[in-house]
Amino acid sequence: MTIIGSLETFSLPELFRLIDSGSKTAELIIQPSQEYRPFAAINDYPVGTYHLWFYQGQLVTITSNRPQHLNLISIIKKQGWTDNSLLNYYARTCPPNTPMGLYLSKMKVFPGEKLKSLFQLQLHQIHQLFNLSSGKFQLKVITEQHLQPSSIMPWLEMTGLSIPAVKVNILALRVLKNWDLFAEKLPESSSALQQLVYQPTLRLNYIEQQLWEMAFGTMSLGELTQIHNLSLLEVQKAAFRLMMGRLVEEIPLAIFRKNTASVSSNAMIMTYNTPQRLEQLSIPVASTNLVTTSASPVTYETKLVMSDTVLPNQQQEIMVTEKKKFNLSLLKRLINFLRSKL
Repeated sequence: MTIIGSLETFSLPELFRLIDSGSKTAELIIQPSQEYRPFAAINDYPVGTYHLWFYQGQLVTITSNRPQHLNLISIIKKQGWTDNSLLNYYARTCPPNTPMGLYLSKMKVFPGEKLKSLFQLQLHQIHQLFNLSSGKFQLKVITEQHLQPSSIMPWLEMTGLSIPAVKVNILALRVLKNWDLFAEKLPESSSALQQLVYQPTLRLNYIEQQLWEMAFGTMSLGELTQIHNLSLLEVQKAAFRLMMGRLVEEIPLAIFRKNTASVSSNAMIMTYNTPQRLEQLSIPVASTNLVTTSASPVTYETKLVMSDTVLPNQQQEIMVTEKKKFNLSLLKRLINFLRSKL
């Protein structure tokens, strides 16, 4: 299966998210527009074609039709990590279906730490592609039965390391300089966020973590800016990173609040008064003992009780706020006891 399109309509982060969503094995071909010279000037690359390779949703390598710039052997030679003739020899003797990086590590050409550094260099090159504002792409999905021939995957260009496509999204968007590229794709200030996973596997930065912890679909991004004293653009960019990382989704807050209001009006009655108020509502509940004194601060606990009297034909959940007395003298004795043990 092949998908062809333009980066103007389907951005690189969205493509990465698509690849991750189905754990796809694929080749993503990126061809920047010929008139887009700033990319070549900034990154010292000629405008060419870039091939990004994924295995089961994990990014494994990047290659180019300009071998002297992006290919693995060229990067190693540029770093001066080993003798060029020896490197060429190992390139010829690398076993089929074996990543070149793992083979070099096995042959003691360079240690595993340099292998990680090599992969980081590849990731840095991929991060630069996120600055592309125009170009074409081809997404070629590789089926499992086509994985065996060594001609399918570029084994000589692979370090043997990989990273989930959506993690690349978050890391690349954190260092993105020109957010004008994604201005129309940022979530609306009136939208809310809803968590999609139980726990992120990638360490989030402060803003991302704050948004993640409050992504229950109950507050708009505009409201979150006031709580955290951040600009709307900062919150939108962090939310977009979480969305492209498949950690949250954007939802219309109006729908959530409409549903919540319906539930509140039809199934939930909040009471804050005395038992006499409960009697006025004809709600049969046990004595709530709501007597308070100035010496007895109170806390509030919400309980659910079932009522057949409010709606005769259906049971209804009613939220009853019950006040609990707190014994301050007991607390003081406990504090004094703990102090005596210090």
